[in-house]
Amino acid sequence: MDKDSTTGDAKFALNEMGKMRFRKQDYAGALAVFQRRIALDPRSGEAYYYIGLCQKELKRYPEALAALQKSAEIDTSRADRFFWLGVLYDQQKSLAEARKAFERMIALDDSSKLASKARAQLGYYLLLEKNWSGATTHLERAVVLDPQFVQAWVWLGQGYQNAGNRPKAVEAYRRALALDPS
Repeated sequence: MDKDSTTGDAKFALNEMGKMRFRKQDYAGALAVFQRRIALDPRSGEAYYYIGLCQKELKRYPEALAALQKSAEIDTSRADRFFWLGVLYDQQKSLAEARKAFERMIALDDSSKLASKARAQLGYYLLLEKNWSGATTHLERAVVLDPQFVQAWVWLGQGYQNAGNRPKAVEAYRRALALDPS
């Protein structure tokens, strides 16, 4: 870094320094490092991603959303970019945009715990729309991906119950209670 901050090695070092600060929950420090990284290369999707996460942790939601939008625009094949973009859209009550981001996320990755959370959120939106079949499809996949996801089991029970499938609703509620008796 001291020798020549414009080299590829320096850019890599800045990313790693920023991630170390992020992991230590020094969000303001990490933010400064990633902003310096962006100054060297404005096409760094990873730097924008971490800027968005830092801003989110600092409760600067509009700035977080803008950074995550930029990250997703640059890193179009990174599922985590779209997951966190969906989370921020959801927090801002931009549900149509949140839905698009979560759908893009599961199109890129439908095998991780983040995919489980994205599927559960999509299922929840469909519960609100009274689309029981669509909701249960997403929620069934969510609990396959993460069998410990209590809220997904609760929403799955609600979907089954509202669809008139009492035995499956009871089973889902029992799974939720087994995971979290409270």
